[in-house]
Amino acid sequence: GNAAVTCKTDGRKLATIPPHCFIGELSFLLHVQDHKRNEQKQIPLKKASADVVAENKTIHVLEWDFDELRNIMSADRDLSNAFAVYSSHDMRNKLLTANAEGRRT
Repeated sequence: GNAAVTCKTDGRKLATIPPHCFIGELSFLLHVQDHKRNEQKQIPLKKASADVVAENKTIHVLEWDFDELRNIMSADRDLSNAFAVYSSHDMRNKLLTANAEGRRT
C-alpha cells in the first residue's frame, strides 16, 4: 500500500510514497558519507527528519541494518553503483510526485 510521509515538527503531509520505493535512503546515504569521513569512530545514527505513516492497514516493509548494508556495499562496487542509480531514480519520482501533490493543494 501507499505510505504518507508527515513532517515530525508540524505534522504536515509532505508526500505520498507509492509502493516499491525506498524510505530512509537519504539517512542511509548520509550515514555512509559520515562513516567515510570518520572510519575509526562509531558513527551514531541521526534521527529521521520525517515520520512514515501507513495509509493502509497492511504494508510490506523490508528493513536493512545501516552498518550491515554499508559493509556489503563497500565490498561490492556493482551493488553500490546499482543502489546509487536506483536511489537517484527513486528520489526523482518521489520529488515529482510531491511537486504534483503540492500544485493540487
